[in-house]
Amino acid sequence: MVTSEKIKTRSYTELASQIDAVERMGKWIAHSKMFGCKSEEQGCVIAVDCFITGMPLLEYQSRNSLIMGRPSIPYDAMLAAFREKGGKTVINSKTPELASITLAMGDQAQDFSLAWDEAQQETFPYNGKEDEIVAVLLRGETPPLKPKYATPRSRAIMLFARVVSDGVRTMAPEVNFGSYTPEEIEDFAGPVT
Repeated sequence: MVTSEKIKTRSYTELASQIDAVERMGKWIAHSKMFGCKSEEQGCVIAVDCFITGMPLLEYQSRNSLIMGRPSIPYDAMLAAFREKGGKTVINSKTPELASITLAMGDQAQDFSLAWDEAQQETFPYNGKEDEIVAVLLRGETPPLKPKYATPRSRAIMLFARVVSDGVRTMAPEVNFGSYTPEEIEDFAGPVT
């Protein structure tokens, strides 16, 4: 999860003395439906994370969300955290045909890009199960697109989110720390059960 540098981290020992309050907060989080929770248990996990990291709930919401039961970080929050850590960004292209960004951290700079033509060689823009999509692609055929990628704006956002996630994960992995963008999580095989 993305956290601010100024936040004081608490220990799990401190959590044990506050568990009733954290569980109560978790129920409130789940019932508010503001955080994408499907259960009180998910609300409790968010409450624990906020307690341990010291992150205020509304900051957590602006930087993180739950998609299909998985924590995610929107691409704009990834870029903001990257910049907070001293990174520099130059957006080269954000179109339905090409997403490209230059990221710099310290004395390193690198270009990251993803073209729609490249994305169409992968499984994520298509409807269906991954193994079935691969079989169709190997036959040289084109599987049916997911409806959301049939529109230019949705396609541009998806391409850019993937480029940002890949670039930030490469240049400053502590920002993503194992989290993905909502666009990436929605393309995973299925929800956490």
